[in-house]
Amino acid sequence: MRVVLSAALVALLVFCPRMARAHAPTFAVYSKYEATTGGKTVVFVFAFDKMPVLSLLERDAAHGKVEVNDVGQYSAFFSKYLFDRFYVANDGAACSHPPQLGRFFWDENTHNVLAVTKFACASELTDLTIRSLVTHDMPVSHELVGDLQHGNVLVRYFFVGDDIETHVALGSLPASGVVAPRRVPQRNRFAYVAVPDEERRYNALASAEFGADAAAPSPPAWRARRILFVWIAVAAAALIGLKVKGAVFPGRVGQHRKDSP
Repeated sequence: MRVVLSAALVALLVFCPRMARAHAPTFAVYSKYEATTGGKTVVFVFAFDKMPVLSLLERDAAHGKVEVNDVGQYSAFFSKYLFDRFYVANDGAACSHPPQLGRFFWDENTHNVLAVTKFACASELTDLTIRSLVTHDMPVSHELVGDLQHGNVLVRYFFVGDDIETHVALGSLPASGVVAPRRVPQRNRFAYVAVPDEERRYNALASAEFGADAAAPSPPAWRARRILFVWIAVAAAALIGLKVKGAVFPGRVGQHRKDSP
């Protein structure tokens, strides 16, 4: 028993300093964003875990208890916090953002704090750079999971561990489908988010944020094809029904007349 306890103590002494130095994001807590391109604009809908956001507001803004339904009162504070830590560039040139978030509120349906904004770039979108320290700098440091919808292709990627920057070469993307960059495992380092939420839940918010000054993204090609297929199937069924009716009922009428006295 003494040997086992000694081995455990040695293991703690060896591994605990390394874990402390890593300062990795908190286990099992993550936030996400859904990015959508349209014209020269990129719209972001952030879905933050409530605990880190409430901790931030209580520590640096309210200096007291904040109820989750009241987070919208701190939109100005959180706007500055986010824009100081979130950067978007296109082909090396920084893209601009509004002075304040378009929306900042608690979403009861998804149980996340949502923040909506957009970045306008000077030229057509080609090579995007996205840099974020938003979740790293919160009192509860955690990972940020992101995806980007560009036309008919969806790009998935993570700010893994202590990564703060990602690049998306839009010109090299396929015409459609899902692109998930290969993640190379690194020694003594792993992602804390094993299976993040991959469903895009905030397309309506993104479309509203685009507004009239930017072209909203077209629906994915697969969805348009599905709608067209349904209409064709309905029309074909109706046509077949008419032909069957025309073939069956005249025969019945003729038979009825033949049998009549």
